[in-house]
Amino acid sequence: MITDKRYHPAKYGCYLTNLSMAAVIMLSPFLFETFRETYGVSYTLLGLLVLINFCTQLLVDLLFSFFSKHFNIKLTVRMTPAITVVGLFLYAGLPALFPQYAYIWLVVGTVIFAASAGLSEVLMSPVIAAMPSDNPEREMSRLHSIYAWGVVGYVGGLLAHAGAFRRANGCVRMPALLAYGAASGLLYGVIINAYDVIGFVQPLTVVGVI
Repeated sequence: MITDKRYHPAKYGCYLTNLSMAAVIMLSPFLFETFRETYGVSYTLLGLLVLINFCTQLLVDLLFSFFSKHFNIKLTVRMTPAITVVGLFLYAGLPALFPQYAYIWLVVGTVIFAASAGLSEVLMSPVIAAMPSDNPEREMSRLHSIYAWGVVGYVGGLLAHAGAFRRANGCVRMPALLAYGAASGLLYGVIINAYDVIGFVQPLTVVGVI
């Protein structure tokens, strides 16, 4: 049995990186109303943030896939979490400090942490695959499942913050909590299956998906 603990910090780092990728992808849509009320940004411009996020990730994926030999892979993997932190800092902090330029900083922060998410998507799987393991398929499946659980947890945290699981008297709304618990299993399944379909089903056809 392979039990080399030297790889554990790197493995957990990959898991946390995928977890942060789930958060940055889901971040903007849930803050539309906050940004609308705080900075007066139109819903059209806020919706554009989602498009910028997606396009930046896709562009980084393509660039890194075709030109990976021009990058220092080891340094890039280590810098990916730091890039995410920088992007989130610009996204969250500078609009509050410079509200007249709030949307510009939202775009800049989105581009930076979306680029980090794109790097995570193309780099974390090879890193996990390169680590010695008795069951490489299980480790890869766990890495991908972390992303899905990140989305489920993020949505649950937002609902809890909005008071969806508590009554006015502070008691827990058990029906709402149980309903989300049941729905989260379905949400998890949809996300992880979509991840596998997009990444591994070739050619992408209805028969192949089924």
